[in-house]
Amino acid sequence: MPRKYRTATLLVPLFAASCATLPDTSGYTSATIGVRQAAAAAGELAQAQIDTAADTFRDAESQRSVRESGEAFGGAWATMLRSMDAAVAYAESLEAITHAGNSGAGSARAVADSVSTLATTLGVTIGPVAGAITDTATFLNTQIANIRASRSLARSLDAADPAIVRLQTIMSGQIAAARLTYTRAFNAERRTIEADTGLGFYFLQDVAMEREEKNQQALLDDAVLTPERSARIAPVKARLAAIRAARAGLTNGLARYQAATDNLAARRKAGLMVFAAADDAVAAWSAAHIRLSAGVRNRRPITFAALDAAADNLRQVLQTWRSL
Repeated sequence: MPRKYRTATLLVPLFAASCATLPDTSGYTSATIGVRQAAAAAGELAQAQIDTAADTFRDAESQRSVRESGEAFGGAWATMLRSMDAAVAYAESLEAITHAGNSGAGSARAVADSVSTLATTLGVTIGPVAGAITDTATFLNTQIANIRASRSLARSLDAADPAIVRLQTIMSGQIAAARLTYTRAFNAERRTIEADTGLGFYFLQDVAMEREEKNQQALLDDAVLTPERSARIAPVKARLAAIRAARAGLTNGLARYQAATDNLAARRKAGLMVFAAADDAVAAWSAAHIRLSAGVRNRRPITFAALDAAADNLRQVLQTWRSL
């Protein structure tokens, strides 16, 4: 084959690849929306449980303590949801860019603008600033400059990958902050349940009576074994009978106390599982971005099964929590 035809043959697949249709990224958008919706539902359920718990207490101090913790949780979770809204908007922007089929310098600038908007919403200062700047802000500003200078969609998305991973750590930190306020709300509820003015009265009374019962039983055993102390047997037996009758009278209250503490423990455990699932979901979101970048680079179809699975898992653990 003449050399000029051999060269032309080699260029055909390269030209075809450059003109290939950009892959569909709508799955990234829909899965991100799914995570956001499940996270919103989780926050609503947690807030409702905290508010309900506060309403069950009669004294104002207990109500105030639980409600303050609930308000702190609400604020922390709202911050995380604003970040999720920004993540959805970012996914939608990538979908619009790839759908338009623009893979040149204009698309790189669009990706840079989208990452900048996402970072700003998450509280990172982007652009020239006066005074001190955090390591995260320095890193993201550098990455956004790299994205803007990449002059192609594929290279811009590759450059965006580290930025998305760093932003995901911010979102994970927001989830951790919300989890801390949630735990504090449950600790406040537990303290109120265990206080001597609440259901804990029955538990504390039973503990004290059990200790006294053991003491009286020891006195009775000693009196039985020691003839010169036999006169103590009757009064000790009477005291034991009174203690046991009093403990029997605590049965219903103890059952209510145990049910309350068991329910609290179950709700706390399920809630923490939801926070863990939410954290897994945002980690899957950043990992899915890397798959998206690779798909655009290789002009191949992209699946987001792992992100869909993370969203489904979040919904499932939320349903478990709701059933308690």
